[in-house]
Amino acid sequence: MNNYSSHQQSSFTERMESDGSNDYSYSQRRGGNCFDECNNRSGRAHGWRGNRSRKFESLGRSRGFLAAGHEEDHRFCGRGSWRKRNSYRGGRSSQAPDWRDRQGSHDDEDMGAVFGNKPPPHLKGREIGLWYAKRSHARKDRDEKTNRPTVSMDKDKRQNIRQLLNSLQKRDTVNASFDTGHGSSRNSQPSTSRSEFPDSMEKRSDSEDDDEIEDIEFTNINAASQEAGVDLAQYDDYGTEILPSVTDVVQNMSNGDFLYSAEHAKADTGLTEDLSEAGNPVLDHEMTENMLSHNNNQGFKEMLDFRKKLPSFTMREKIVSTIEASQVLVISGETGCGKTTQVPQFILDSYIERGIGSQCRIICTQPRRISAISVAERVAAERCEKINDTGKSSVGYQIRLEAKRPRAQGSILFCTTGIVLKFLEGDPDLLRATHIIIDEIHERDLQSDFLIIILKDLLCRRTNLKVILMSATLNAEMFSKYFDGCPMLNIPGYTFPVQEYLLEDILEMTRYSPDCMKRSPRRPIRQRKMEKEEDRDYKVWCCNLKGRYSQSTIDVLKNFDYSSIDIHLIHHIINHICTNMEDGAILVFVPGWEEIKKLHEILQSTSRSKSGSLRIIPLHSLMPTVNQREVFERPPPGVRKVVIATNIAETSITIDDVVFVIDCGKIKVKGFQPEMNLTSLEPQWVSKANAKQRRGRAGRVQPGHCFHLYTKFCYDTSLDYLPPEILRTRLEELCLQIKLLKLGMIVPFIAKAMEHPSIEAIQHAVDTLIELQALDREENLQPMGYHLARMPVEPHTGKMILFGAMFCCLDPILTIAASLSFKDPFTIPLGKEVQADEARRRLGENSKSDHIMLINAFQGWETSLEYGDSHNYCWQNFLSQNTLKMLRDMKGQLAELLYNIGFVASKNLKDQASNINSGNWSMIRAVLCAGLYPNVAQVTKVPKHPGASKNNRAWSGVKMSVKGDRKVLVHPKSVNFSQSFFESKWMVFYHKLKTSKVYVHDSTMVSPYPLLFFGGEIKILKEDDIELVSIDNWVKFKANRSTAMLVKDLRRQLDKLLGQKITKPGPTCWDKGEEGILMTAIADLICTETTFSSSSRAHMQDGSIGKEHKERQSSYWN
Repeated sequence: MNNYSSHQQSSFTERMESDGSNDYSYSQRRGGNCFDECNNRSGRAHGWRGNRSRKFESLGRSRGFLAAGHEEDHRFCGRGSWRKRNSYRGGRSSQAPDWRDRQGSHDDEDMGAVFGNKPPPHLKGREIGLWYAKRSHARKDRDEKTNRPTVSMDKDKRQNIRQLLNSLQKRDTVNASFDTGHGSSRNSQPSTSRSEFPDSMEKRSDSEDDDEIEDIEFTNINAASQEAGVDLAQYDDYGTEILPSVTDVVQNMSNGDFLYSAEHAKADTGLTEDLSEAGNPVLDHEMTENMLSHNNNQGFKEMLDFRKKLPSFTMREKIVSTIEASQVLVISGETGCGKTTQVPQFILDSYIERGIGSQCRIICTQPRRISAISVAERVAAERCEKINDTGKSSVGYQIRLEAKRPRAQGSILFCTTGIVLKFLEGDPDLLRATHIIIDEIHERDLQSDFLIIILKDLLCRRTNLKVILMSATLNAEMFSKYFDGCPMLNIPGYTFPVQEYLLEDILEMTRYSPDCMKRSPRRPIRQRKMEKEEDRDYKVWCCNLKGRYSQSTIDVLKNFDYSSIDIHLIHHIINHICTNMEDGAILVFVPGWEEIKKLHEILQSTSRSKSGSLRIIPLHSLMPTVNQREVFERPPPGVRKVVIATNIAETSITIDDVVFVIDCGKIKVKGFQPEMNLTSLEPQWVSKANAKQRRGRAGRVQPGHCFHLYTKFCYDTSLDYLPPEILRTRLEELCLQIKLLKLGMIVPFIAKAMEHPSIEAIQHAVDTLIELQALDREENLQPMGYHLARMPVEPHTGKMILFGAMFCCLDPILTIAASLSFKDPFTIPLGKEVQADEARRRLGENSKSDHIMLINAFQGWETSLEYGDSHNYCWQNFLSQNTLKMLRDMKGQLAELLYNIGFVASKNLKDQASNINSGNWSMIRAVLCAGLYPNVAQVTKVPKHPGASKNNRAWSGVKMSVKGDRKVLVHPKSVNFSQSFFESKWMVFYHKLKTSKVYVHDSTMVSPYPLLFFGGEIKILKEDDIELVSIDNWVKFKANRSTAMLVKDLRRQLDKLLGQKITKPGPTCWDKGEEGILMTAIADLICTETTFSSSSRAHMQDGSIGKEHKERQSSYWN
């Protein structure tokens, strides 16, 4: 900043501070643009804040935080400028001079003096470009510094907060002195002074600033209590009930006594029965009689006849005898062999035949919820039973939020892998089971790999436990080797023959030639450029095709663009099938939504579709459920069904009438780059295992055909199977589970995996958990870690839930958390994408928040349920009613968990005491910041044409940067994508995901105070003689030293209080004690700072600050 603007700003600040009128939350100043703050004032008071100002005016400005003040709107607008609208509640108004234009020209002149208007004449070529880049960077750096918001308070507000902090510090000193002098009466509750807190709770203090905190020593307890104004007897009771020692709690945790006992875990998972291995003679007899009676049941006979036709049935004796002789068995089987439904029955029936059926307890895991339910229902039908809630049948299932458990003994339980991990919390030796079957292990999901590590260790302690691993054929040997060469059995498949066509065959058959062929880097392996040697091998392979394929086919292959999916080729194949081949449904595998959309548009425009002879059905998680039901319906004669799907159709569902499969050869796979903290979802080539699964979809009911859109060369060089999830995902949840189950140090445990992730990925997860205060630096599980490990959500979402409970905005925060951990309830019907986007914007109500948009959508649905109009509401707003019901159930589960822990006083998530601040959007934004930090981005550029549609070429989207100066974009489905200005340039977001570009998902605009109170480490520093307060050396705000120290001290007290509440949970007491005073002070600063648009302000006026909150403020500071 130049000297002239610095002088103007400093003199203005001094005048404002000297007369006590500098009462505003924060301001965006552009260079010397300080006269705006002084002159551009109007007499409007907005919402409850204006009313509150009038209500408490008689109290005097020296009585508390609630004095009337200065309010500003800071609008980040196109072309990188910041607009401001200031309002002063005093009634004065004047017209501000147009300072922006003068200062902008002055800055440009200053920049020109440094760089000149043109590059020096001696520069040439690339040097000129570098000169312009350097000048652009300098301008950007200048603009960023001058546009920093200012955090400030009026003199009286600072004085009152300092008095509060001094009182809290005196209480700490009194408490420490009282503990020292009366150790005999307080041995069970040691001091909660700062020195006894773990380093992670106090890491934000800076030694250079500690000397500014007044050191108070007391030699007499009574004198200290009088000076502090504290009733010791009353405070002693309060401290004993609410604030136990962190040291004591950590010691209790090491003994396994903290918060969650085995009894708690048993109750959570429905385990109340005795886990002894003794049999039940009465049940043994009953089970034997039932088996004999089934021989006379006609329905059972028909089911048995069908079972006998399955390939697995012919191997029944071999399977049973091998299980009896070995502790671990790997069974591989082709699709349709019957291993999933038959192997558990073989085991149970063998026990029944020996008269010891009650001693058999089988748990069979499935990777998906729908699989667990459907398999359980099929097995029950084969045994002539019905699954019910009575707990008397031999077959049942258990998934999250839903359970129909079988009887405790002589039974088969189908469940998701996560349920077994939950069992381990209260039953670490899995005594409830005699046999553990892990199905679909070839998918290598994270939870299955985790469970396999645990089971391998458990087998040493439980020699009578049997483990059966069931897999596709390809990687069965790997699992056998992992379990010390355990036996393997292979069951042949039960499918019709499938004729396969590779790309060279398809091109030769259809004579297809792309409209334009461009030579681009071919990526047949791992979606990367082929190295020179591979490229040479590919050319040699193409030359070897001469004599078997036409020259035109070879030419197309040599120049084929493998980097994208050729949608027109797929259309060409469908035409070929419809014209030249037999009847039957067509299943097309594509990577994602964009390909589904493009192919659907092309097929819909064809004459076959218009005539009704082609029924096109897209299958994607974003599609409405009602559309997906058509997938399983057989079309009438003369109509061919075409299903366009992602890899969900590989294993999750079976479409019986499919005869033709078109495999595009690509699949979207999630990855994680720990060095960039970046998750990716990008298409890559399928593995041989994927190709086999897709081929198998074509031969379910009759001989089929499979068209692969890749060459024999690509297939031969592809991976046998995709990398396991443990190598390409975040590991925070896994690390927490390792510590919760007391499995040892994280790195040595994960090293036991068949394929373990990099040390960088593990260290990133550990560092994240330390930052969340879930672990200490020795990897000891902290109180926060216990809570987060118990929650069925990822750690940042779990922290958000805890803060939502503590700050009493439970219901809306649970809505957000449930959606983030499952999926948002919106659907996107093909052809109605624009209307769906408009529905999101409408529900967002200009809040600049995807999370508030979700809250509005869910609350609107709840209201529509009361009026019996939920179907129309969902239809008009493009919402899935099934997803909304799932979110409602998840919210109930999370609320019950919070109640069991002790954070709330009622299981009812609508309880008034838990939702005092549920209408306060400012508080909700702050809680989001507490949970999602450090996922913070800075808005750097908004679209140049605010009136443009996002489908218009002029629309460039909102651009942001994250820490490290990495550029990101707001995702197009976000309500913030279409915004042309922001009152604050800071956003918190759920995650960033790399697809075609790096996008930020689920973002919310936040103002400075939430970042200061709930962000990272606070430091006070100077840049160019300007005093700043910084968060993690990245997020920076202007603030004079006294204000910065005040915020820092207030943050330290808040951290201490929240650490105590995490250690010993309890409902927040807003109406008494230091807890209520401190949290109300924080809430007031957060709420009085935030200035949003008129639409959001209407929200605040309609109840964002409830009556209870206003009354608390009045009572505290009167």
